[in-house]
Parts: sequence; structure tokens; C-alpha cells
Amino acid sequence: NKQVEATHWEKLASINTSIVRQLQILKDCSPTENEVDALSQATIEEWLEVGDVGKYLTQLHIQFQSSRKHLKAMGDAAGVPIEPNQQTALIEETLTVPGVVAVLVPGAGGFDALACLYVNRESVRHAVGKRWANSGTSTVCPLSALAATSQVEGVRVEERS
Repeated sequence: NKQVEATHWEKLASINTSIVRQLQILKDCSPTENEVDALSQATIEEWLEVGDVGKYLTQLHIQFQSSRKHLKAMGDAAGVPIEPNQQTALIEETLTVPGVVAVLVPGAGGFDALACLYVNRESVRHAVGKRWANSGTSTVCPLSALAATSQVEGVRVEERS
């Protein structure tokens, strides 16, 4: 149904704008090392207890979950596996790892990739890798990427030309 797809598309546009806004807010946060450690060891449900940065990460998580919901519904309506069920299971498993903010299928979807946003601690990265290695649903090989090489740059908005 084209109307259903259009509605999801419009909601996704709004959610994506909210995600960018939330990332900009997070860029300006200056959490203490203790707060970052606490966030990396806590589940999403416990983040609200970790100051403003915990509140902002919780909001970011909710926005990414909403984005996933609309992408999956749009894919289902179009008969295209934007987020295949096998990946949904692994995403949901990964979201239970303390320190994980969001997990989603990047790009045009399919069965070949996942993106995981997490609190930047080696313990979280290792726990995600272990979860993926022990997943019986698919073979996943973690590939780490950093958002920026310095604290100064952080998240940036690139202008469209």
C-alpha cells in the first residue's frame, strides 16, 4: 500500500531529524569518566539514573527503535526484507548487552550487515563481539569504526551540495 509506505517515510524523515538533533546534544555533553563507565555497565533501562547523558542516550535509543519499527513496517508493506527476521533476533539480543545504545540494519537492508552504536568502552565492544560470535542465527564479524578521531570534531552535520 503506497499510502502506508508514504506515512512511514514521512515519520522516518522526522525521526532522522530528531536523531541528528539528539546526536548534536550528546556532542556537547561532557560526561565524567565515572558516568561513561556507569553507562557502559548498565542496561538501557538503568541509564536514566546516570545524569543528563544517560537521559540523552535513552532518548537516542528510543528514536533509533522507532526508526527500526518504521523501516521494518515499510519493508513488510513493500515485500522487501529491510530488516529480516533473522537480523531482528540478533538485534534484540545485542540490545540486551550493557552499554549498547542502538543496533540496526544499515543501508538498504538485507542480510549482510548490522550497525551497533555503543558506549565507547573496550568491555562493551568485546561483549557485542562475543554475542555476535555466539549467535546461532547468522555469522557476524564485528568491524569497529570510530565516529571521530578527536574530541574536538565529534558528530558533524555535512551540508548537501
